Order: sequence, then C-alpha cells, then structure tokens
Amino acid sequence: MDDLHKKLKKFKISLELNDTHDVNDDILQMHDVSLECILPNNKVFQLDPNKLVVKDRRLIKSHFKVKTDEKFYKNGVIDNMFFTQPRISLDYQKDDTKTRLLHYFSTHICGHNWLLSFNLFLHYTSLTNASSLDFVKTKEVRLLNIGNGKGDFISGMYYYFLNSNISKVNNETMHLRQYDLKWLGIDTDNNASNIHFRKFNKLLNTNVDPETYDIIHGFATDDILEYKNLMYVKTMVDNKFGDVNVLYNNIKPRMVYKKSKIMLSIAILSLYSLNINGLMITKILEPEYWDSNFIDYLVLFSLIFNKTDIFRFPVNKKHKTYYRYYLVGCGKKNLVYNSILGRKLMFVLHNDTIEQPKLLSDITDCDEINKWKQRLLIIQSAYTSTIVNPTVELQKNINQLQEII
Repeated sequence: MDDLHKKLKKFKISLELNDTHDVNDDILQMHDVSLECILPNNKVFQLDPNKLVVKDRRLIKSHFKVKTDEKFYKNGVIDNMFFTQPRISLDYQKDDTKTRLLHYFSTHICGHNWLLSFNLFLHYTSLTNASSLDFVKTKEVRLLNIGNGKGDFISGMYYYFLNSNISKVNNETMHLRQYDLKWLGIDTDNNASNIHFRKFNKLLNTNVDPETYDIIHGFATDDILEYKNLMYVKTMVDNKFGDVNVLYNNIKPRMVYKKSKIMLSIAILSLYSLNINGLMITKILEPEYWDSNFIDYLVLFSLIFNKTDIFRFPVNKKHKTYYRYYLVGCGKKNLVYNSILGRKLMFVLHNDTIEQPKLLSDITDCDEINKWKQRLLIIQSAYTSTIVNPTVELQKNINQLQEII
C-alpha cells in the first residue's frame, strides 16, 4: 500500500502543477473554453423560423477509427486484470454486505462509460481546487444520468468510490468510502424489451439500496426533448434531492431535426436542477462537425458555467476504437434569473419552426467571444489534423490506472 500512496501523491502533484494549463494530466487532456461574460437576462436566441441544414456525414469522416479485436472492458483487459479476485479489502470478511453487493454490481456492468466514470471522478476528487465542487465538499454525489444506457457510468462510479484500491487509501486527502452515492437515471430504452436494461434492472434490484436511486419514466415516452418529460425530471430532482451536483448526459446530439436540441435540454436542466457548484458533463459532436450552428451551443454552456472544458476519450465498441468528445461545466455563474432563462430556452426547445437555434448577434459579436472562437478553432484543428491511435491511448489509460483500479 506504500507504493500506491506514492503513486497517488505523484498523480495529485501532477494535477496541481498542470491545473492552469490546457492539458491537466495524462488521463483527461482538457482544453479550456471558458468565458468571463455571462448569459444576459434578455433574448438569447433568434426567434425567426429556420430550417436545419443537415450535412452528409458520408462526406465528413473522422480519421481516428481503428479496427481491433481486442476486448477492453467486460470479458476483456479490465475484467481479466482487476475483477478476477475479490478486491474489496485486505480483509474481505470484514467488509459490510452493502459494499460486497455493490462490488458484484460494479464488476458485472463494465463498458466504456465505466472507464469514463472512473476517470472523471478520479480527476475531480484529486484536483486541489476541486473542493469548490459541491459533491467533493459535501462528500455526497447526487447524480442525474441522462441516457443511462447499460448503467456502466453508474457502476463505474460505485467501483471508484467503494471498491477501487484508491478508495482504500486512508489518509488526509482520500476518504472515498465516506461519500454518499445517490442517483436518478432516464433513457428511452429503460424497458423490458431492452436486454441491457433487463440485466441492469436485475442487478439493481438485488444489489443496490432502493432508497439511493430511481429510474425515471416520462409520460407517453422517456424523451427529454418533450416538455412534460423534462419538467417531470426537474420535479423528481426537486422531490428526491432538492438539486443534483453531478449531471451526466450520455445522449449524443445529432444535427438532424429535433435531435440537435438535446443540448438545449441539458442547458435547461443545468439552469433548473444543477447545484450552483455542480459538475456537468455532456457528449458533444466530433470536431469535424463543429460548424457555426453547433458552436452556438458551446458558447451557450460557456456563458452558463464558470469553468468550461472540452476533452476526448478513447472508447472501444463493435470492434472499433475511436474518440468520443465531451464538454464539462464546473460551477454555474451567479445568474439570479436562472428560471427566466430556463423558460426562454424551453420556448426555443419546443418551437418546431426553429429547427436550429442561433444565438443573437448582440451576444456573440464581442471581442471576448470572437477571441474564444479563434481559440476553439485551434483546438478543433489540433483534434482533426494530428493523427493519434485511440487504441494506444485506451491501453495507455488502463495501464496508468493499473494500481489505482
């Protein structure tokens, strides 16, 4: 355990030294896209009807998809390296029943979101300035998982806080098992016809305290682009937790009619339901598709949050390894008119004549945002012009975490 202490200390120092740079550490290379200005309390989007111009995805392809037969998650590298023996504690028998059950749960649902979750919580509980985040300060994670999918983001969270080697380190900086973990999840495929949800639900029913989570269902559907469903999610958060301090969106926006507006739904929930010192993570499009329309969404989030970053993460799926891209918002700006802005965004979300929301030029035509866009283009160019093998990056990530997991 002494070696692990040294490695964790070295990892923590590396984060502290690089915290003000674009690249925070070797695991999550984050690029700062923060803005000082805030979202104004007036009109935000143009209200003129418009049509979404859809680009032919066949004409724009990412260079980073690599075919591989290697398995990395369940029944693969992580499973073989870390899950073959009970690793709950040095004295397995002394662990409580709850921890043993959650160990079973967190090792039986392991996919790319499991690894992403582990990396994210490791990153944000290790930064020296992370104490400003509500879940680190209070040691209570209240998670809203939009698009909970197979449940692997949630199982990765359980494993990090309760079952990983790092959770067993008992020093002045790490008391991960003191964290109280609660969550809400919603997805359009949370039903009996989905084999992944059936497995997820069965493991939940037998291994997780029912008082600590809820699977939310909407009205006619579970689509959070629908007003009633979105408001029901808000009501559930209000009733269960008051607010959430971690919001993770696993639904990728697509630049097709209505599907692009998932970013608006996440912005609305950020304004309504996320703690002022909360953490928001959402999937975004690959940089090949960052046109002026999609950039408006990135501007919107940078106007809402104090600190905004973009990162990419290597994933393996269907015998291909590639990058997925994410936007992170830390701590909301002090907007006393959140509910008013939420209603403005809600109007645009449900206005079928506005297929592509466009920010008003009064907001975007300023020196700070113009310089911000130049910085974003540099990040976009770096992502698209430098060829990197995501399989190598994924293997590197797992190797880096070898002692910690």
